[in-house]
Amino acid sequence: DESAEKGDSAEVDEILFGEGDMPDWLSMLSPEESEAAETPAEASPGEEPEPEGLESAALPDWIQNMRPVEAVVPESPADEAEEQYVSPEEGPLAGLSGVLPAGPGIGKISKPAPQGLKLRINEQQQAQMAALEKILEAETTPRAVPAPEEKSLPRVLLRWLIAAVLVVVISAALLMKTTMTPAPSLYAFSTRDTLDAVNALPQNAPVLLLIAYEPGLAGEIESVATPLLDHVMLRGARLAVLSSQPTGPALGEHLLRAYQRNQDYLNLGYFPGDASGVQAFAANPRLAVPETLDGFPAWTTPILQEVHSLQDFAAVILLTDRPEAAQMWIEQLHDALGQTPLLVVASAQAEPVLLPYYESGQITGMLSGLSEGLAYETLNGRAGTNRQYWDSYSLGLLVAEIFIVLGGIWGIFTARRERGNEEET
Repeated sequence: DESAEKGDSAEVDEILFGEGDMPDWLSMLSPEESEAAETPAEASPGEEPEPEGLESAALPDWIQNMRPVEAVVPESPADEAEEQYVSPEEGPLAGLSGVLPAGPGIGKISKPAPQGLKLRINEQQQAQMAALEKILEAETTPRAVPAPEEKSLPRVLLRWLIAAVLVVVISAALLMKTTMTPAPSLYAFSTRDTLDAVNALPQNAPVLLLIAYEPGLAGEIESVATPLLDHVMLRGARLAVLSSQPTGPALGEHLLRAYQRNQDYLNLGYFPGDASGVQAFAANPRLAVPETLDGFPAWTTPILQEVHSLQDFAAVILLTDRPEAAQMWIEQLHDALGQTPLLVVASAQAEPVLLPYYESGQITGMLSGLSEGLAYETLNGRAGTNRQYWDSYSLGLLVAEIFIVLGGIWGIFTARRERGNEEET
């Protein structure tokens, strides 16, 4: 029977704890003790005293893992911080929990002390800083205006003497109409193209003259344009004068004073608008300028009765002293002209800007400066005002060059003398 009971207990143990999983403290007990441990003691009205000599048993690992976390983990800082919170009893926060206490421990009430910043710079940077400070200081330091240097009497007399010599030489050459200086033998291709374009004009053909220069440069422009206009009028051209600036009509009258108005030429006056006005005139000349300077219908006169567009003109001549005005006319009239040649008489300052227009074919011919005006007269075989001006122009330049050379020699001599005096001292 005992063996049967032991077998039954082994099966029970295997079912409860599994093979090899019996706790250590249970396996150490005797059969009687194990039966007492497995059978719970009945509650008695009076507790019996513990037997002496009973050793404390070690708890198994799986029981220790079941212990509550609060028993092992220490109190966190958050729990300690919550103890510092207060619950105000008065004021707008009364009854709220977790309120931070008010006191000087929260932060600094006083202004923080400024922290010094020391730059790490080398000697070269310090020298540059000192130079910059001197420059800035010099900008704010007032400077005394030096008194004007008194010019010596010999220097003033010398200047008046040079001016007098130039005036006498130029005036004498103009009044005497001398021809001592030879005419230039070389001329530009644009001068020859201008002459050929005028020679190709048909007889009694309408020609449009555009005035786009200021009165200040009228002398230079008129001296170059006069031989060209004389050649055009010799071809029997019917001339129409138009200007895009207020002084243009008066300048046109002065330029053509040798001819009769409304017979040899027609003055269309002035029309405003600059580029937009030029574009409107190129699109429809009759609508843009319907009347002459005198107030009569312009396009019913014998000079312009056959003209309906710019292509009906035999040629267009532009007189200008400013590159901007020349560019405006050339670019706005280019498409409307078609095969009509465009001839330009420009000042010497406008010639470099207009040369690309001539080289590209937008300008048929161009005259610029006194030398090209004289070359045109020479090629045409008719002497004009340019030949009269050429002697005075050439002699004036010669005298000016002589004074420049003498002034350079005098300056070198004076500098050497001052250097010798410094060496002696």
